[in-house]
Amino acid sequence: MSMKSLLLLLAAMGAASTAYAADATGRSYFQPRLPWAEQALMLSDDARSLLGDEDAGRFSFGSMVQYQGSTSDNTFAKYFLPNGKNNLVVKGANAADPLVCDVSATWLQVVGTNPNLPARLTAVDATFDSTALGGVPAAVDAAAQWFNAYRSSINLKPSFERTSATTQLRYNNKLFSVPWSLAIGLPVAQMRSTMQLRETAVVNNYETRGAVPALRTSDGAGAVTFPAQNIQPHYSLSVVEALSNPNKHYAKISSRPLEVQGIGDLSIDLNARPLSFLTLGVRGELPTSQRGTAEYLFEPLVGNNGHGTLAAYAQLQKEVLSYECCKVDLKGYVQYQAQLPGHEMRTFDLKAAGPWSRYLLMIDAANNQFNAESGVNFLTRSVRVGTMQSATLGLGADAHWKGFSASLGYSVFAREQETLRLRSALPEKLFIAGQLAPAGLAPHLIYAGEKTLSVSDHIK
Repeated sequence: MSMKSLLLLLAAMGAASTAYAADATGRSYFQPRLPWAEQALMLSDDARSLLGDEDAGRFSFGSMVQYQGSTSDNTFAKYFLPNGKNNLVVKGANAADPLVCDVSATWLQVVGTNPNLPARLTAVDATFDSTALGGVPAAVDAAAQWFNAYRSSINLKPSFERTSATTQLRYNNKLFSVPWSLAIGLPVAQMRSTMQLRETAVVNNYETRGAVPALRTSDGAGAVTFPAQNIQPHYSLSVVEALSNPNKHYAKISSRPLEVQGIGDLSIDLNARPLSFLTLGVRGELPTSQRGTAEYLFEPLVGNNGHGTLAAYAQLQKEVLSYECCKVDLKGYVQYQAQLPGHEMRTFDLKAAGPWSRYLLMIDAANNQFNAESGVNFLTRSVRVGTMQSATLGLGADAHWKGFSASLGYSVFAREQETLRLRSALPEKLFIAGQLAPAGLAPHLIYAGEKTLSVSDHIK
């Protein structure tokens, strides 16, 4: 590797970015920006020449390695956690109380002990009715174990790293003395993401599953009791276990790093230099990378999740210092980009229940009313994501000294809010499991349709 190639590699690996909306909380989907092409625009001319020989009328090959990573702090957690918090207090109760806890352990199907529960309420035999003893109906007795004194605190510290090696075929020529080039690039990328989910200060928990009494609940109308074997696969002994429970098919939070590697999106770039200080270009990307599955929050992606893009850009460069041994150039660019429509899997919350209600236990009464499932299995839907426009402005400087060069730049961007449209309707008779519903919502029928869903992104 030549010294110039090494400098290019080090400069590219020095780039880092973390971008999320400050007012976005409780979201179930995040995709880091892919500023590969933008970073290439900020490279020095010497570094850009490594991507291919610029002699007119020639084909050439080139390659570039780039690294992108997030900063390491827990403010990123606010994007995923409810109410803009970076840690949550979880407590066993029927509904989350802002004065007591942030998320109910019941929502997550976390079971625990209850030292203050009267002995008669630990009886969970569906045939037992303590009303005759001055107690409560059997349906409530059966669900008593859900109302426990479990308590803990959880926090996230999301971060990601992505490395890409792009091979580029380039053709350079001139038209009426104006230099132009056409480049086709195909990256091979690897992304690693982690939530760093931690749970601390755990009290009133069961140590083993064998110690948990049988559990039952009822449907939304309070008419049917469910055998313990139908509920047991869904309950968990801790929040960490609950959020990675395999019976949740989507929106799980992994306690270990997730990693993916593969071919990225094919790019085609056409640019011309009508003036010595001005480069104009257009670029398109074809979605050749693998789509996301929505199985995990913050799942790693190496491309645009099945979306093509179109972009137009202008680059300016001006020499500001020049000496015999060195020189300094100022550089800037502006870019407009449109992400084209495509299909994705997204997980939603319920407007009536609030953030993280996606994890409530639910029943599809029309199809199988005897098997409750985590809400994410019903509320994760295929959606059509509409066209999303963005604009980027970048400024930077190139320094050249005795055959060495280095580039430093900074960019800001603005992006419009995305629009989503459901591709399929919710089940027509979807209930929150009776004793697990938030206060005031039991029994609660989730009426099918987009108006029942809540997500920070716009639904129309």
